[in-house]
Amino acid sequence: LRSMIASVAALPHSSPTPRVRERDRIRSAPSAVRRPSTGRALMPYGTETEMAISRVIDACRAYGSSSIIALAGVPGTGKSFTAEIAAQRFTEEPTLVREIQFHPSYTYEEFVEGLRPVITRRGKKRAADSEAVSASNGEVRYEIKPGAFLRLCDRARKNPSRQYAMVIDEINRGNISKIFG
Repeated sequence: LRSMIASVAALPHSSPTPRVRERDRIRSAPSAVRRPSTGRALMPYGTETEMAISRVIDACRAYGSSSIIALAGVPGTGKSFTAEIAAQRFTEEPTLVREIQFHPSYTYEEFVEGLRPVITRRGKKRAADSEAVSASNGEVRYEIKPGAFLRLCDRARKNPSRQYAMVIDEINRGNISKIFG
């Protein structure tokens, strides 16, 4: 996997939003942004949010398809929201975006690939974690299952004409060496 740190886009430091009357907000709202491929209108957000989304999309286009865009800033400034909307607009289809959230117990097995228990029972197989079944009712085997990252890579490999994106939220909360191997 070829990737690089493309840019660090810092969002405004929790600057308070001025109070605006509802009718002024409607008048000053930006016109709907159109998707190039379908021509359907996208929901417009406030001017600052639209500018932040545009900066992220511009960085994605400037640094190529194998880039990592990191958003940094103080908590509560809308980094996750901006990343999700920018990824959906960049791919031009929300179903091509995979959003995950790292946490302290997130592992390589969940993110890339790992062994998962599979119980075979009366000629059928099912994952052990989907329903509790005792080992005496069936045979337990372990299979290598792809994680979130490899599943998205497989989808992208099958449809190379489309752009895919993965948004990782709370990357600093995960144990990076445990997740990336």
